[in-house]
Amino acid sequence: EPAEAEQVTRANAARLALQQRSVEDVLRMVRAARQAGHAYAPHGVMPGTAALAVPVDDGQGDVLAAIGVAALANRMERKRLPAVLERMREQARLITRRHAEVQIARARASTRRSNVDDRSAARRERSRGSV
Repeated sequence: EPAEAEQVTRANAARLALQQRSVEDVLRMVRAARQAGHAYAPHGVMPGTAALAVPVDDGQGDVLAAIGVAALANRMERKRLPAVLERMREQARLITRRHAEVQIARARASTRRSNVDDRSAARRERSRGSV
């Protein structure tokens, strides 16, 4: 959520200042990443590195996590980004699919447990009535 991103960023203003970054610059980068569907940092935290990240969603549009890759900057130049992004997005889609499968399995298991509990309660009621 944009409001949450702003709140977290503003709460970290002192840390950002230590890295010579302003809250406004970071929020601009967040907006750009949301619009592009990925985040790219041609200059990583460590000198000579670059980083790339894509979101993993829950299948309903909410972001669950992100997949990120950091590498030597010369191995992640802009011309390679489309190929790397496609691979990362495919992995994100696989995680989304697996998440949906797990959610379905959990819902089914919960329904089965509920049905078993209902049958057990009905048996207990019947046994009380026959005493």
